[in-house]
Amino acid sequence: MKDSQDMTSESSNGLRTVMAAFATALSEVLFGPSPAVLITQIAGEVAADLFQAQFGLSEQEQDDIRERAELASQHLAKAGHILSELQGELEQRDRELGDLLAEIDSKRAEAEHWREIAKVNEDLASALTTEIERRVRDQIRKELDRNKTRRQIFAVIVWVITLLAGGVAGVIIQQWWPWGRL
Repeated sequence: MKDSQDMTSESSNGLRTVMAAFATALSEVLFGPSPAVLITQIAGEVAADLFQAQFGLSEQEQDDIRERAELASQHLAKAGHILSELQGELEQRDRELGDLLAEIDSKRAEAEHWREIAKVNEDLASALTTEIERRVRDQIRKELDRNKTRRQIFAVIVWVITLLAGGVAGVIIQQWWPWGRL
């Protein structure tokens, strides 16, 4: 009886060790190193008690379980490393996308700003063109009105001179015609 109890005790200690290693690796991957000791102890004791109560395992079976647990622990460590690398890469991509979105928003705001300036400039240019056209027309009218009086005076003077010249020419022709001098 004592041999079977010693063997059971020895197999439960080996199982506890295996489960402790497995729980440590799992808790480090899932929770980080801080709560690992408590989880390791609890998981190891519970698993060892459960296995001890359910199965009477031989030394070979315990070694096989230990090897599998170590292999699983290695795989979990690799998976944890891969997951942390993927998490880092995803965080980097997230930062890059955030930077791109910020740059797009900045460019969009700048384009909107320039569009507003162009619209204001277009409205200003249209108003300025209309005002220049109105002032040029007014200036031309004033020049024409100012010169209109001069032209009218000049036209009256030319008309009077033409009348006088025509009258003088008519008188000269009438006086000299009968004598045959012309």
